[in-house]
Amino acid sequence: MPRVFVAIVLATSAATAQSPAHFASGSTSAAHTSSLQSARGALLPVVASSPDGWTTFQASADTRIVYVSSSSGDDANDGLAPAQAKRTLAAAKSLLRHGYPDWMLLRRGDVWYEGLGQWKTSGRSVSEPMLVATYGSATARPLLLTGASGGVWTEGGSQSPATIDNLALVGLHLRPAAFSGYGDCVGARMLQPGSHFLIEDCKFEGFSTNLVFQGFGGIHHDFMLRRSVIVDAFNVHGSGAHPQGLYAYAVHGLRIEQCVFDHNGWNAAVAGAEPDMFSHNVYIDNDNTGVFVRGNIIANAASHGMQLRCGGTVIDNLFVRNSIALSVGGGNNPEPAGVLANVLGNVILDGKDIDASNPRGWGVWLANIAQGNVLFNVIANNTLGKQPAFVTLDGNQVGDTHASVGVHDLSIGLNVIHNWGGSMVVDGNAAQINGVRLFSTDVQDSAYSFTLLEHIVPNSTLGIDSWSNRFFASHVPVGKWAQLGTTPAPIGVWMAQVGDSSSVVQQAAYKDPTRSPASYNATLGGAASLDAFLAAARQQSFTSWNPSYLAAAVDHYVRIGFLPLGH
Repeated sequence: MPRVFVAIVLATSAATAQSPAHFASGSTSAAHTSSLQSARGALLPVVASSPDGWTTFQASADTRIVYVSSSSGDDANDGLAPAQAKRTLAAAKSLLRHGYPDWMLLRRGDVWYEGLGQWKTSGRSVSEPMLVATYGSATARPLLLTGASGGVWTEGGSQSPATIDNLALVGLHLRPAAFSGYGDCVGARMLQPGSHFLIEDCKFEGFSTNLVFQGFGGIHHDFMLRRSVIVDAFNVHGSGAHPQGLYAYAVHGLRIEQCVFDHNGWNAAVAGAEPDMFSHNVYIDNDNTGVFVRGNIIANAASHGMQLRCGGTVIDNLFVRNSIALSVGGGNNPEPAGVLANVLGNVILDGKDIDASNPRGWGVWLANIAQGNVLFNVIANNTLGKQPAFVTLDGNQVGDTHASVGVHDLSIGLNVIHNWGGSMVVDGNAAQINGVRLFSTDVQDSAYSFTLLEHIVPNSTLGIDSWSNRFFASHVPVGKWAQLGTTPAPIGVWMAQVGDSSSVVQQAAYKDPTRSPASYNATLGGAASLDAFLAAARQQSFTSWNPSYLAAAVDHYVRIGFLPLGH
């Protein structure tokens, strides 16, 4: 089946939330997605692929297939059959024709001490892309050790075409073995404007930034990153750009799904490469559109698990041990009227600090929001973040050049907040925070002594509607469950100010609310630690694909723990 790229379609309407029953936390991903679609009319994008979810490719009548093997090839060969493979990537790449659906296949298990370099050739069309992929029976991906240089890039100059289109990189492993942390050394830096670009089943590790999708001098269209492992980006502070797992700018139609992002932005073993507030697992800047992020494992970021300044849809991901799990909005160029935020069905666990001077432990932070939904999420069991907040609505945030619009028309519902510590922090006045609906959410804390609801400006309660929530805090006096400005208040006072007559004070009894990736890994026969779980998740590839190490499997396991006791 030829590869088919499908435009992303996102719901933009903001239907007023009704008053459903309390969240049945154990619902499956399919169930809560179906419910959300019914409630919001959301249209989720579909990618044409094989039954097991991998993208499929079909050679055209005029496809030239070029084989390359570092172990058995020879650049004197013609490269047009496995027995006549080229030896170097440069020799094989020279046979690819711009505008044709040519394939360059690297032998699995082989190792090259070179990268792919500047890429200058496009495929023919969406359904006839140029493909760089693999052949052979070895389990290991072909390994490209790029020294202290980048792996592959597009840019102007050197007789590059004006655009690079219809390109797929599949099944490659790139690592800069000689990179010491100084300077910019990017795994894949796609700068030349282009459309219909796919990275699937690749592993990028240890670059200063692993991936850059940046429309430089033009816009990228329809970029997809699927089932790849993006880990361990770092550099020494001040020696180059801030390290990221992925940085994206000026991409119209960006889809990221079923990837592993782990430990990007820092390296504790390298002096000067400690975590800072500017380095993230995923940094999706302003001026991107049609962003859809689904089913990823996002862990151990220097700062943000994901910074999504342009807004978009974030659904069914697992965020674990990030300083800030997810921020949406912030910045306002070119979105001065605010962005859309759909944060749906994610599991957020165990925050942390950036460092001793920058305590964090934030779940979901939102600013410059025109409309959005934060629904069906679990935010639970922070242990390391010393300045925790499970949700922050930042109406005072200053964007790139001026104040952002605040937070408006936002539904926060059907969530479970358990032992996160900290508050839902509302920062701004009633003009900056309005149309916010909090409903059918459990806010439960039996571990910490933090206020549950904090309004920095007391009159911001005028911008909140609330109903059918369940509040409890065992370590906080009942007169201090809320804070209005500097004044502590009982939850009943807060409810009166937001017009809530249906929420209750009640401790939830859950089946097993302590579930985690560590305990999940033990159910699979592995060690009961987060590190062991992530080590296994990093091994995901086409030849060793294990659905048990997808975010969806862990999310379902955690959600079952929040079923009512006795179920």
